Amino acid sequence: MTRERLTWDEFEQEIARDAQLTIIHGRLYDLSRDFMRWHPGGAVAATQIGRDGSAAFDAFHDPSTQEELANFYVGDMDNEATAYLARDILKVHQLITENGWWHASRQYYIWKFVSTLSLALIPLWVLRQHAQHNFLLLLLAACLMALFFQQSGWLSHDFLHNQVCKQRKYNYFLGFVTASIWQGFAPSWWLNKHNTHHAVPNIHGEDPDLNTMPFLAWSEDALELFSDYSDDTLAKFWISHQPLLFFPLFVLVRLSWIASSILYPLYGNVKVSMATVETSGIALHCIWQFGLPFLWLSPSRAFAYLILSQGLGSILLASVFVLNHNGRTVLNKDTMKAKDFYELQIFTSRNVQSTPFLDWVTGGLNYQIEHHLFPTLPRHNFHLVAPLVQEICARHHVHYHKTTFGQGMIEVLERLRRVGDLAGKRPS
Repeated sequence: MTRERLTWDEFEQEIARDAQLTIIHGRLYDLSRDFMRWHPGGAVAATQIGRDGSAAFDAFHDPSTQEELANFYVGDMDNEATAYLARDILKVHQLITENGWWHASRQYYIWKFVSTLSLALIPLWVLRQHAQHNFLLLLLAACLMALFFQQSGWLSHDFLHNQVCKQRKYNYFLGFVTASIWQGFAPSWWLNKHNTHHAVPNIHGEDPDLNTMPFLAWSEDALELFSDYSDDTLAKFWISHQPLLFFPLFVLVRLSWIASSILYPLYGNVKVSMATVETSGIALHCIWQFGLPFLWLSPSRAFAYLILSQGLGSILLASVFVLNHNGRTVLNKDTMKAKDFYELQIFTSRNVQSTPFLDWVTGGLNYQIEHHLFPTLPRHNFHLVAPLVQEICARHHVHYHKTTFGQGMIEVLERLRRVGDLAGKRPS
């Protein structure tokens, strides 16, 4: 059904009647079942139902993509109200285009691919030639492999965000190699989870990165989930002691990703062909990662190598990505309404001060605010955009949160402590 021109009040009335509408640059689009079946990005678009999705659309799509929405156009809005903050962010978006900053450096990413792959080939060579008789070299090999997991994690993140190649099919292929074969997780699982996170960061009940109960709770709202358990004694114990259990949980991150990826085709909307390809990639990963150590080493040494490489790899990954948003304010569906898309990205993100070493070890994710505002921008250009974003935030009195690595971790632990204390005070 076509709507001619709606005011905002009329738009909200339509939403109250369960209309699946969003606004993109003053035009209304119907995001009902037919759209969700068509949308290449899947159900993440549903996060913009009942909202002005213009900023989210701009962040994830090329402008020409709007022409593809014609079949879902149902009308116009009476007034397109774009906040001053959003207008200035869009000016930066245009400046990035004019300066060619969307284009990735081919030399940079060839170097990243080769240097990261070497972090796996060197320890495999050490395992094959020396680790059976030299325990120190076995430890060195495990540490290098752990670093490989971390760095290939950032590389697959770049590919799957379409930061590198002009054509998405090449980004997906390289993302498949660096994610499934190198690390053991499915790109389709990661994309569904991560794109939803980008659309609604730190929103309780919507951001999948906050779905860590019953092991970790990031807000008082999460404590309401205790009611989901018939006996919440163990959950309350975990949450009450979560600052102490936080780091031990880190060692399981990689294994949980592999398990989630294997199970995803059972509950996710994944094409059979894609699920087969990605599962085959995970199988290849398991063969070279878990099979070769037992082929070349005694069982005790193979177990020692795997425990250290997997555990340390998980810690190196988790110690970076927890700083991106964890410990920042968690909003709910009501409190998020006061913030537009761009302010939400800035308000819920944390930057970590840049040094050449931290830029490398974090894969550029220390520029988390810029990454959330411009998710397809190559990481090597974040430093060009950051001063512009910081100046805009100061002009509009929007807090631009930047810390040191250590201070950021303190903020994360302090949030866990406060929520854990609240959990301990809740009646059984």
